[in-house]
Amino acid sequence: NLPNGRSYSAIAVDPKDVKTAYLAVQGFGLGHLFRTVNSGRSWADITPSVMMNGESTQIDTPVNSILIDPAFPSNVYIATDIGVFVTTDRGLNWQPLGIAMPRTAVLDLKMSSDRQILAATHGRGAWATQALSQGGNRAQR
Repeated sequence: NLPNGRSYSAIAVDPKDVKTAYLAVQGFGLGHLFRTVNSGRSWADITPSVMMNGESTQIDTPVNSILIDPAFPSNVYIATDIGVFVTTDRGLNWQPLGIAMPRTAVLDLKMSSDRQILAATHGRGAWATQALSQGGNRAQR
């Protein structure tokens, strides 16, 4: 149940559950982020949705990179062509990653040893923001 004829840009495996993985899809059309909980035998579309004209609509933009928080694997960050999104419940609910990241093409995400989310953008430089803690709160330094 994965999209045909489109490139896959990233895969990330949950560091605490090797049967769970996330797959990022390029191009346009429905389905840009998928999760498996059974080692790839089946995949669920967990592409983020946004509110448009009062309705929840799945984003139709490439997902370029996936980052699973090694300390809190329910926190998953994705880099898209319209910014960074985060979920704190393994993909059930998504939100833009606050005001600390630009609304531009983000090509790659990494986490530093001091729990900073590092983002490489297309034309807007590199950005950093503190990772979320369990439950979606900003970690205290």
